[in-house]
Amino acid sequence: MKIEELQASLEAHELRLIDRNRERGKSVSSDQALQAQYEKRGKFKKGKKSWNNQSHKGGEGSSKNQGKNDATKSDQKKKKKDKRDIQCYNCQKMGHYAFECRLKRVSRNKDEAQFAQNEGSDYEEVLLMATIKEEEERSDEWYLDTGCSNHMTGKKSWFSELHDSVNRKIRFAGNSIVCAAGIGKVLIHRKDGKKACITDVLYVPNMRSNLISIGQLLQKGYTMKVEAQTMKVFDSKNRLILKAPLSKQRTFKINITVIEDKCLLSEVKSENWLWHQRYEHINFRDLNMLSEKKMVQGLPKIKLPNKVCDMCCTGKQARNSYNATVPFNATRKLEVIHSDVCGPFEVKSVGGNRYFVTFADEFTRKLWIYLLAKKGEVFGVFKKFRLLVQNESDEVISRLRTDGGGEYTSTEFNDICSSNGINHEVTAPYTPQHNGISERKNRTLVNMIRSMLKQKQMPHYLWGEAAATAAYLINRSPTKKLQDKTPEEAWCGVKPSVQHLKIFGSLCFKHVPDQLRRKLDDKYQVMFMV
Repeated sequence: MKIEELQASLEAHELRLIDRNRERGKSVSSDQALQAQYEKRGKFKKGKKSWNNQSHKGGEGSSKNQGKNDATKSDQKKKKKDKRDIQCYNCQKMGHYAFECRLKRVSRNKDEAQFAQNEGSDYEEVLLMATIKEEEERSDEWYLDTGCSNHMTGKKSWFSELHDSVNRKIRFAGNSIVCAAGIGKVLIHRKDGKKACITDVLYVPNMRSNLISIGQLLQKGYTMKVEAQTMKVFDSKNRLILKAPLSKQRTFKINITVIEDKCLLSEVKSENWLWHQRYEHINFRDLNMLSEKKMVQGLPKIKLPNKVCDMCCTGKQARNSYNATVPFNATRKLEVIHSDVCGPFEVKSVGGNRYFVTFADEFTRKLWIYLLAKKGEVFGVFKKFRLLVQNESDEVISRLRTDGGGEYTSTEFNDICSSNGINHEVTAPYTPQHNGISERKNRTLVNMIRSMLKQKQMPHYLWGEAAATAAYLINRSPTKKLQDKTPEEAWCGVKPSVQHLKIFGSLCFKHVPDQLRRKLDDKYQVMFMV
C-alpha cells in the first residue's frame, strides 16, 4: 500500500470518528433532558400521602407511567451498554474494547511505524485519493507525520552517510512489512545559507514520500506548536527551526533543499573514498603513490576502487585527445578542399574588409585567400574560386569540408554543391579538429600578420595586405605532407623562384615618370612596400 493511500485512509477514519462523536454527544444530551424532565414531574408533590393519593386517583395512569419509566430506564441501560461505536485499539475493529479483544495482541516495537487501519467504504478512500493526486508531489517535500516512528525517505542519493548494516522493519496498514535498507544522515541547506544535518533517517527503497517523525523530534528535545493552521517546531532554546502550513489535504509539509553527496554514498566505512574526499577529489593513483612510498604520515593504505566518483566526472571531465597524425586521404588535386572564415578584425583593411576566407587543397596543400567585408560574401567568392582552380588543374572539386557556419549552410550554397556534384562535409559542432588543415592555415596566417606589422611598426589597417603576402609565402614554404616540394610546385609542377622577395614594410623609392613631373622635380618618391 502506498503512503498516499495510508494518508487517505487515516483522514477518512478521522472524519468518521468526529461525526460519530458529534452524534453521540447529541444522543447523550437528549437522554439527560428526558431524565431531568421525568424527575421534575415525579417530585412536583412532596410526601408519601400526596403520592399515594395521586396513585389511587389515577391507577391506570400511574401504571402506565410506571411502565413508561421502566422502559425508559431499560433503554438507558441498553444505550450505556451499546458498543457499536467503540473501536478496539488492538484489532482496529468496532464493537468492543481492547481489553475484550479475542485476537492476539499486536506488539508495537520502537522500530515499527504504526499506522491506524481504516475499515471504511472503498468509495470514500478512492475519493480522497483522487483529491490528493490533484496536487503533484515535489521531490523536495517532507511531510510532518505523527504516525511514523522514524524519519524516512526513498532517495538514496541524499545521504551523506549511510550504514547498510542497520536493517529495520516498517509495518504499514494491512500488516504489510517493508525492510529499511539502512540508516544515515541527510545534509540540507538552511534559509540563512548554512548547512544542517538530519540524523537517524531510514532509507526505504521505492518510497515516494519523505517523512519527518514528530515523535523522533520530541525525543530529541524539540517542541511543536500548532496555531493559525501552521505547525511550528522549536529547538531546546525555543528557536524556530521550521514552519509548515496546512495544505489542502490537511497535512503539514515543508520544502527542504537537500545537498546531494554521492561520493561517499554506501562507502562511508571505506577509507579509500574518505581520503579521496579529504584530498578534495585527487586521483586514486596519486593517493596510492603517497601511501606506498610513505611520502606523508597518517595516510593508510589506499586501494584503487572499481567505481568512478560522480563529482570528479562533473568537475574534471575532459575531451579525448585527437591523433597527432591524420591519414592523407586525397589522391589527386581538388579531391578534398578545406575552407574556413577568419575574423572579424577590429580595424578595417584598406579596402574596407573585416574577414578573410581561405581554401586549401588537401593533396597539394595549395592555399588561396580572399578578403571579405562580411561573411555573406563567401558564396560569391566560392563560385569564383571553383571556376579558377578547375580551369587551372583540369580537375573538379569532389568534396568540400567546412564548419557549420551560416555562410556555408545557406540554401544557395547547398544548391550549388548539389548541382555540381560536390559532397559538402560539415564538421561536428565545437570540433575544429575535424577541419584541422584550414584551422592551422588560419592560425599561421594570423601569426605571420602580427609579426609582419610589428617588425616595421606598420599600422593595423594594413592587415589585409599582410595576409595576402603571408599566403603567397606559405605556398612557397615547405610542409610535412610534401616531400622535397613546396605547395606551389605540387600545384603547378614548376619550381618557384624567390629572388624577387623583399621585406614587408621596407623603405622603397618609387620612380616618377616624365609625364608626371617637371624639369626640376624629383625623379623618385619615398614609399613603404606592402
